[in-house]
Amino acid sequence: MKPHYSNQQRKKKRYLYAFIFLAILNTVQHAYDIGSDASSPYRLVGGLVFFATVLYFRLKEKRWAEIAIKFVVWFNVIALFVILLFMGLSVIV
Repeated sequence: MKPHYSNQQRKKKRYLYAFIFLAILNTVQHAYDIGSDASSPYRLVGGLVFFATVLYFRLKEKRWAEIAIKFVVWFNVIALFVILLFMGLSVIV
């Protein structure tokens, strides 16, 4: 028998999975850009420390970590739409 989760718990898990995906994607991007001037090893390590700290405190059920995860996820979603918008506008012009 499957465990029953409330909608709020499902939403929290979705944010957590999206956050983990974004953390991996961000880390790979910074590791790939290490050779160029666009990124530095300090930024890569700082990002890893940030993601690990927020994830640790989220697993400890801290409210501020939950808010930080939601902020990171929505910030990345909005940034993606802005990038796609400007890419579309540059193709039209």
